[in-house]
Amino acid sequence: MQISRFIAQQLVFSPKKSFTKVLVGIAIASIALSVAIMITTMAIITGFKETITDKIFGFWGHVHITDLQVSRSYEPVPIAYNADLVQDIKTIQIGDLEDSEDTTACIAHVQSFAFLPAIIKSKAEIEGIILKGINTDFNANSLDQYILEGSLPNLQDSIPSRDILISKQTANRVGVNSGDKIVLIFFRGESQIKKAFTVSGIYRTGLEEYDVKFALVDIRTVQQVLGWQEHEIAGYEIYTQDTEYLVPIADHIYNDIIGSNLYAETIREKFPAIFNWLDLQKVNEKVILLLMLIVCVINMSTIVLIVILERARMIGILKSLGAKDQSIRSIFLRFSFWIVCIGLVIGNIVGIGICLIQEYYPFIHLDQENYYVSIAPVTLKALHIIGINVLSIIVVVACMLLPTIVASRISPVKVLKFD
Repeated sequence: MQISRFIAQQLVFSPKKSFTKVLVGIAIASIALSVAIMITTMAIITGFKETITDKIFGFWGHVHITDLQVSRSYEPVPIAYNADLVQDIKTIQIGDLEDSEDTTACIAHVQSFAFLPAIIKSKAEIEGIILKGINTDFNANSLDQYILEGSLPNLQDSIPSRDILISKQTANRVGVNSGDKIVLIFFRGESQIKKAFTVSGIYRTGLEEYDVKFALVDIRTVQQVLGWQEHEIAGYEIYTQDTEYLVPIADHIYNDIIGSNLYAETIREKFPAIFNWLDLQKVNEKVILLLMLIVCVINMSTIVLIVILERARMIGILKSLGAKDQSIRSIFLRFSFWIVCIGLVIGNIVGIGICLIQEYYPFIHLDQENYYVSIAPVTLKALHIIGINVLSIIVVVACMLLPTIVASRISPVKVLKFD
C-alpha cells in the first residue's frame, strides 16, 4: 500500500513537466469548476427560496383564520374579535402538536385584519386596489424593511386615520408621492362612497403580483365603510416561530381551538401559485447538481483512462516485478482521490468566495418584476457544502473503479516486448 500511495502521489505532484501533468491540471480544473458551480447554485437557489418565502410570510403571516364563507375575491365577511381565542392561539406549544411535554412556544404574533376593494382616483389616473385594514396589533417589523418613503398609517389617534400606505407601482401609475392626497371610491350596493386619504408612505416588497393590488389603511376606516361594528374584523393573521410546524399549527387551530364557523389555513394553501413556482426551483437545483456530477465523472473517467494508457509501460514493469492487480488499481484510485480532493479544495474556495462577494458586493442583478428580487440572494449552509463535497468524493471515486479495471488487465508481455 505504501508503494501504491507513493506512485499515486508522484503522478499527481511530480514537478517534472509531462503529459500526465497536463491531464492532472485539466482534471483538477474540471472538478474545481463543477464544485464551484454546485456550491454557487445551491447557495443562490436556497437564498432565493428563503428570501421570497420570508417576503410572503412577512406580508401575510403564516396562518389565516377567517369565516367559512371567505372567498379568494377578498369580499369581506365579518367575524367578532375574540380576545380569549387570540390568547389560546398565543399559548400553543410544540407539545400540543406532538402530544408531548415540550413547552416550547410556537406562536410569535397574532394580529387582526380586514379587506375592502376600492378604486383610487388621482389627478392622473384611476386604479383598482384592495385595502388591507390593520389594527394597533399590527407587526410593523414585518413591513418596515420594505417602506421606501414615509411610514405606516398612524393608528394611535382616537379617530380613524385617513393615512394610506401604497406600493411603488401604484404610486407610479396614479402619479402620486408620499404626502399627496388621493380619493378612494367604494361601492356599497348601488351607492358610491368617496373618502380622501393622505399617502403616508410608499412600499415595495418585490412581490409584484401583490404590490400592485394592496394598500394598507386603518382598520377602523374599513369598518366604517362596511358598516361594521368596532369589534368586527375579517380574520386573524398568525406568525409562527418556526415554519417547520406550519401545517400542524394550522390543523391544531382548526381542529381544537376555533369553532365550527371559522376556518384556518396556511398561506401556502391560500396562495399556492407562488409556492408551487418556488418548488420548481428544487427541480432546477437537482438537475444542475446531477449535470455537474456527470461532467465530473465523464472528465475524470476519460483522463484516468488516458493516464493509464500513457503509463502502460510503467504498469507493465510493475507487474513484471510482481505487483498484483489490486495494487495497480489502488494506484489509480488513489490518483483519482488526490485529484478530486485538490479540485474540491479549489472549488470550495472559488464557490464560497463568489457567494461571499455576491453577498457583500452584489454583482448578479435580476429583474424584480419577474424574480421578486433585484439582487440574487445567497445563503451558504454548512450542511449543503459538506454534502456536495462528500457526494462528489463518493460518486467520482466510485465511478473510477471501472477505468482502473483497464489498468489491471494490461499484459506486461505485450507492453514490454517492443522495448
